[in-house]
Amino acid sequence: MRAAWLFAIAACGTDRAPVTPLVDSTSDTLPDTPTPPAGCDYAELDDLLNDPTLGNGAAEQTQLVLADTLVICGRVDNQHLIEDRVDVDAFQITLADRAELRIDFAGTASLLAGLEVTVVDDSNVVVERGRFLGTHVAFHTALASGTYRLVVTATNASDLAAGFDYTLRAVANPATCTRVTTAAAYAESTDGPQSTGNDMIEIRYTTGARTLTTANNDDPEPSGLTLAATDLRITGQSADVDGADEFRDRDTYLFETGALDELAIRVDWTGDADLDVFVFPESTVAEIGRGTTVGKTAPERAVFPVLANTRYWLWVGSYDSSGAAVDYDVTLCPTTFVP
Repeated sequence: MRAAWLFAIAACGTDRAPVTPLVDSTSDTLPDTPTPPAGCDYAELDDLLNDPTLGNGAAEQTQLVLADTLVICGRVDNQHLIEDRVDVDAFQITLADRAELRIDFAGTASLLAGLEVTVVDDSNVVVERGRFLGTHVAFHTALASGTYRLVVTATNASDLAAGFDYTLRAVANPATCTRVTTAAAYAESTDGPQSTGNDMIEIRYTTGARTLTTANNDDPEPSGLTLAATDLRITGQSADVDGADEFRDRDTYLFETGALDELAIRVDWTGDADLDVFVFPESTVAEIGRGTTVGKTAPERAVFPVLANTRYWLWVGSYDSSGAAVDYDVTLCPTTFVP
């Protein structure tokens, strides 16, 4: 499987389904735990020993099975300072059935907090991750049934003069970004044998490298789009050509955010293709969001935080296993994060 991507205490809604414990909560085999704060299904218990990267550390056994929504409340403590880590908190949860998930994190960390959330499977492999940007962490993932760790890692000591409380939330099968089928706000127009290319970035999964292309006639599609409250559609074609990296045709679109702090994306297509989607700050190769599920079945989804009034590149690529050219459309769903 190709690598794919991955909170101040806040009350959650009362209309969500309850979380089912793995075992009877009255069992003597469970640790004696205090009642979590209102709005939390579990509260961090041992900040010194819930770092699984330490010799005597292990993820906290929350006894939670995710059915609908679960909320874990914790605190980043800046007193640990082990190697490059300010604090690491890990929480074990169970997924009874395969599900699409939204993971988000809200807290008072700042833009430079160096904080990320990862999903780690029972083989100790990081399967998804998301990084703090602007106001929060958010990412989308698809997971099989099984046991996973949700891990919060803070790495920038100079920016964490004091610790802070956070909320870590997992939502199963969230309703995100409905496909737009009305007229496209922008259609791919500058890619072709008689025009400049719009590849911009080469992506290699085998090495993890992302590099700007060396072509001197590469330019992003000038969509002229500034995202507001309305969902928008972009249309394009993934051509039957082979790129220098692990993709065939690659298309890049320049757009700008408005007054928002989160963006959800879905890519739809019909045909023999495995499309992936990335978003990069303009002229950089460090992505802030991506959807890279393996397979030729649409849609491809991604959700991630963005900075307001900022220019980004939307990159859509046809993975090397793809066959003939296919038409695709991208739905952009801007929103404001609600912790």
